[in-house]
Amino acid sequence: VYHVSPTYFPFVKEKSDSLIKEVKQKAEKRLQELCRKFNEGFDIRTELIYGGDQTTAKCIYDYAHSQHADLIVMGIKGKNDDEEFLIGSVAERLIQSDRDLPVLLVR
Repeated sequence: VYHVSPTYFPFVKEKSDSLIKEVKQKAEKRLQELCRKFNEGFDIRTELIYGGDQTTAKCIYDYAHSQHADLIVMGIKGKNDDEEFLIGSVAERLIQSDRDLPVLLVR
């Protein structure tokens, strides 16, 4: 899931298509680097989703639900999460009890 950073908005009033495209290209590059690092003999299906104004957790959940997924597997913390927290904010939102998809958190 990629978003246009809020730091752009003092300078850019609206999210233009070119800005979204630029952010997507950066996200694709980071995703390729991640796949090269961890894709050792696994068939990993990846897809980038533009989050718009939704939270990352909501985008992941909605996408998994629309794809009829049986399970969401994700890291316990993202790269921006503080070391003192047990789990990250996206993981915390995904494991809310009102969800009907199980979530497996891995270190």
